[in-house]
Amino acid sequence: MHDWFTDDTPARFEAYGWHVVRDVDGHDPESIKAAIEAALKVGDKPSLLCCKTIIGFGAPHKAGKEESHGAPLGKDELEGARKALDWPHAAFEVPEAIYDGWRANAAGSQQQAQWQQLFDRYAQAHPEAAAELARRSSGALPEGFAAAADEYIAKVQAEGATIASRKASQNAIGAFAPLLPEIIGGSADLAPSNLTQWKASKSVTEADPNANYVHYGVREFGMSAIANGIALHGGFLPFDATFLGVQRLRAQRAAHERADPGARDPRLHPRLDRLRARTARPTSRSSTLPRCATFPTTTCGVRAMPSSRR
Repeated sequence: MHDWFTDDTPARFEAYGWHVVRDVDGHDPESIKAAIEAALKVGDKPSLLCCKTIIGFGAPHKAGKEESHGAPLGKDELEGARKALDWPHAAFEVPEAIYDGWRANAAGSQQQAQWQQLFDRYAQAHPEAAAELARRSSGALPEGFAAAADEYIAKVQAEGATIASRKASQNAIGAFAPLLPEIIGGSADLAPSNLTQWKASKSVTEADPNANYVHYGVREFGMSAIANGIALHGGFLPFDATFLGVQRLRAQRAAHERADPGARDPRLHPRLDRLRARTARPTSRSSTLPRCATFPTTTCGVRAMPSSRR
């Protein structure tokens, strides 16, 4: 690595304005703990912890060598590593002391009880807002949503308009958003093309966070991570949009030409990984439907909803 990796990563991130902790011993728990504690004390900028480790650490003959990266260490090397690391436990055995260090049942129960007491007091002071929060958190749809959605779908089907699927998606968002105040959407700097904004959308800004549309910029990965985080937290119904539908076609076309779809166009690699990541997340409620050409009607907006929200 010393022969070819010339980037001074700590200096580069310091130039970005980050807080950087250099030369952390990645094999020393106390060194790692000290670095994390140092990072927690800095609240006005992100932190980068630069940990140095040795691949195959502890293996008597393969530590620091490429043999420990792409192949099994082997019985003798494993035995040597166990002795060097003072690890007498059997394979796949997790000592009880480590389990105890990660268990948070008691602390979690106490914090949940404290939160419930706080929420109960809030519900007494603000019953309507508390009921709305409870509805959103449970994933239940507002009263009358199903009937209103069916009425809108029937209207659209009766009109039979011939429009692009992304326009149909925009119409669907515009129709359902007033019925679902928990909707929050956004696009990776492509809103004019994939039509994710609607007439009543309001952009989230630092000065006015009480809004429902996020301008993510050219940050597809960040957008996907944020949307999934919002869905995991609950209380909101996020959607996002990008050009993954087009990138998937490009990837498939390249795959026909070569066994490795990224060999012909290396730019496909991050998009393929992003596509796999988005489609593999069972908890994700983000969607590429606004750019998807396989849903020719406005009903795609309803069919894309999780079954618990229909």
